[in-house]
Amino acid sequence: MIRKLLWSCALVIAPLACHALTGCEGIAEQQRALQLARQEFDADSALSCKTMPGDEKKMIVVTRQKILVLESTSGLILHEVDWPELSHYEFSFIDTSPYWLTLTRRAFGIRFTGSHHSYSLGVSDELLNLYIVEDDQLKLVLDRFVVRSHDSDKDCDHPPELDSRCTTRMSEFKRTLAIGNATSHMYADLLVDEAKKVDCKHSKNGCTGFENAGFGKSRRVGVLRFDGKHYLIPDALEQNPKWQ
Repeated sequence: MIRKLLWSCALVIAPLACHALTGCEGIAEQQRALQLARQEFDADSALSCKTMPGDEKKMIVVTRQKILVLESTSGLILHEVDWPELSHYEFSFIDTSPYWLTLTRRAFGIRFTGSHHSYSLGVSDELLNLYIVEDDQLKLVLDRFVVRSHDSDKDCDHPPELDSRCTTRMSEFKRTLAIGNATSHMYADLLVDEAKKVDCKHSKNGCTGFENAGFGKSRRVGVLRFDGKHYLIPDALEQNPKWQ
């Protein structure tokens, strides 16, 4: 349901609070998003906001419960969806890269970061969700695609806090999406390129290369194709199995 919001940040929120959001493009946008949090959710709810790519009359707002598209001038809530169920992950930023899925439809992204650690394993990932407005609804078309991952394994005779002779293996990759020329169900295929850092092995003397090593040359590792509702992620590009 479309609801009209009243924007009066100066009356409700202390001036410094209007500068609390990250990713907003101006004080007015921050005020609107924070006021939305006050009226619709809770005082600390608003996380970020950004002008809708390709449409300056609309604004994307991320709160702790919702992802919303608002009319910038009036504050009307035009579209909203609940947060995805992502345990161990937190909101990172709104991605407004030019994801032109059709000639007239551009998606925007929400990125999430998370990590999992144990005495012998460490994994951190960054995930990307893509959303479009279609049939007057905000729809998720790409769900939890891994765009960056770092993991490390320790091989020790004893728990590492008791044994400094561990061998650590670390690896990291980052992925980018490019718009392909081919289409599936009228939506552009998304080409996945990946670059990796070389594994590093070290013992008690410390790692000598991973931190300063650059990523290798990017290469094509897969294609994401639209099935009429979502982009399908091949098994080889799924979430790091070490999360399981």
